[in-house]
Formats: sequence, C-alpha cells, structure tokens
Amino acid sequence: MREDAEKAHGLLARGRLNHVLGMILLIVALALGAMLDPWTFAAHPDAQTALLAREIQLALLRAGFLQLFIGAFLMALPRSRSVLAVAVLVTIVGVIATITAHVLGLFWQGRGYLVTGGALTCLGGLTVIAIAAQGQARRFHSQLLAVTAGGLILEAIHGLALGNDAVLNLGAADALPLRLLRLACMAAVALPLLAVLLDGLVRRAQPVGRTQYWSRVAIIIGTFGLPASLVAATFIDIRLKYLLPPFADALLIGVVLGWWQARRLAAPFEAWGWALLSASMTAGLLMGGYAFDGPLEPPRFLGEYIDVERQISRVIHVYTMVFGFVLIIAARTPGMERGMSADRHTRTLLLAAITMPTALLLQAVFGLPAFVLAVGPAILLLAAAHWTTAYLAPTTPLKEGD
Repeated sequence: MREDAEKAHGLLARGRLNHVLGMILLIVALALGAMLDPWTFAAHPDAQTALLAREIQLALLRAGFLQLFIGAFLMALPRSRSVLAVAVLVTIVGVIATITAHVLGLFWQGRGYLVTGGALTCLGGLTVIAIAAQGQARRFHSQLLAVTAGGLILEAIHGLALGNDAVLNLGAADALPLRLLRLACMAAVALPLLAVLLDGLVRRAQPVGRTQYWSRVAIIIGTFGLPASLVAATFIDIRLKYLLPPFADALLIGVVLGWWQARRLAAPFEAWGWALLSASMTAGLLMGGYAFDGPLEPPRFLGEYIDVERQISRVIHVYTMVFGFVLIIAARTPGMERGMSADRHTRTLLLAAITMPTALLLQAVFGLPAFVLAVGPAILLLAAAHWTTAYLAPTTPLKEGD
C-alpha cells in the first residue's frame, strides 16, 4: 500500500505525469490533422468555423507545451514535496477546462469565460509550484517559470477577447491584435520548454565552450524578448511588431547552434529534432516578412490570410516545429538511453514528421485526394503507442539533460 502511494507521489510530484500528458497532448493535436486538414483544405468549410477548429488544435499544443515544461521543472528539483502533487493536479484540471472551452466554442459563444477560468486555474497551480520550489529550483528555471506564468495570464486575457459578447474587444478572430495575442500565448509556453531542452543539451558538453555559451544566450534573448514584443504590439502600439525580427533571429541562431551541438552530444534523432526546429524557424522568419501586415507583400500563390494556400503554409510551419519538439523529447526517453532500438518509436516519429508536411505540400500543389492527409497522423499514432510503451517501461524517471 505504501509502495503504491510512493509510486503515485513520484508520478505526480516528480513530473512524470506531466511529461506523459504533455507528449500525449502534442501527439493528439498533430493526429487531429487526420480529420481537420482534409476537412479544412478539401471541404472548404465556413472560414469562421475553420478558425474555431484550429483554435482547438492550438489549445492542445499550448497545453502540451505547458505540461512538458512543468514536468521538466519538477524533474530538475532535488527533492519533491506532497504539495507539488496537488499543484500538478490543479494544472491538469485547468488544462482540461481550457481545452473543453475551445471544443465548446464550436457551439457556444460564451467559451471565453471558461478559457479564462481554466488559464487562471493553471496559474494557481503554477504559483504553488513556484512557492514550493523556492530554494530548490535553479534561478534560470525559476525565470522560465515566470515567463510561463505570464503566458497563462495572456491566455486568461485571450479568453476575455473571445466570442461576440467579449469583455475585451480586440477585433474579429482574424484581426491583427488577436492574432498577435494568440502567438504571444503560444510563445510564452513553448519557448521556456525550448530553453530547458537546450540547457539540458548544453550541460552535456564538458567543458562548456563558446558554442554552448552563445546558443544559451541567444535562446534566452528570444525566450524573454519575443513574447514581450508581441504583448507590446498587441496592447501598446501595433507598430511595435517591428521589434519581433531581432528576437526571432536570436531564437533561430540558438536553435541552429543547438542542432550543431546535438550532432556531437545527442542521439541522432534528437539532432533531427533540432534540424526540424531550425527549418521551421527559418520558414517562420521568412513568413514574418509579410505576416501580421508586415512590410513585404505575401507571395501571390499564397493569397490572403484566410486563403487555403496561406493556411497550409502556416500549418506546415507549425507541424514541423512541433515534430521537432516531439523528436527531441522522444529521443531522451530513458529506453533510448539504455540502448533500446530506435525502431520502436523514434524512426516512426521521424517518418510521420516527414509525411505530414509533405502531404500538405502535395495537396496544395497538386490537389491530391483528401485521404492522403490522413496517412501522416496514422503513422504518428503508431509511433505514439511505441513511445508510450518505451517511456512507461523504465522504473527510473527521465532526468533533466538526459
């Protein structure tokens, strides 16, 4: 009985549940493309309905990044406390409420209040974690936790701007201020996770050289600067969006240097993950020239913001980035470190990472049948089953930097 209680405490207070839940949420968000992509790009639904459906996918991604960061934060603590298990459960309840609100948004205009409530619930759990971890957590991790908390505050504000009866008027769903706010919400939860992953990679290098130092500096600049500039552009002056490129450049530099280090310090599939992140951020930097009413005109073949070709370009960008995160985390699964064959999950994940964006590109160029878009998610679900088996099999939790 006591042994079961200790296992449950370790699952919660040590971050393993957050880690597994985060990966599941990312994979579910990607697998949702099996239904969402053919419907969006082949059936040509109402634009507003399509945007609401994409919000569900983005909510799953934000929740996945949040849970993975909480898991990494807790795993890095030298000691666990019982209050941490309660705080973890609170964050999970908040995540469920937020995702449920976005699903109900397809039918219910008042979803924004539930989104705000879910975000504030998560923030409450995160605050308890921060207080309980005082004196244990590294200063760098505590600073990243503050950025993540800021992301939850932005999510709560975002909820107030949703629906026809929104308390905060930031325009329609495709209006520039609301688009900037959505990106700020995503950046503030995804970038701290990116910084933790790079930090784990840097700490493998002995001694730490200039490449490790500058990659960490670049990621820190981007992690703190990009969400801040997005918030400033949303609420202070829209022209402050022109502050974004330097921070985006810093992130790209940090990720490319991360790929360069991973080639030597990490498993091959982790290096593939950093390569996908580098490719996605490079594409994002190019897209930033015309996105958010930028100084450049979008290429004619992409059309306007709600046109199918433009939506496909954004989805490819997002899928490539998320697969980068997934490959890095999957490659650090304890089974991989113990010599488990990569055929079990990581090769399948890589195949899905190549198939999904490629299918979308072929759909945009050649107008292939919609069922082609479901092939990648099907492979992804197979990979997810392999990864879950690999992760839950070891008795030792995943260590930070492993």
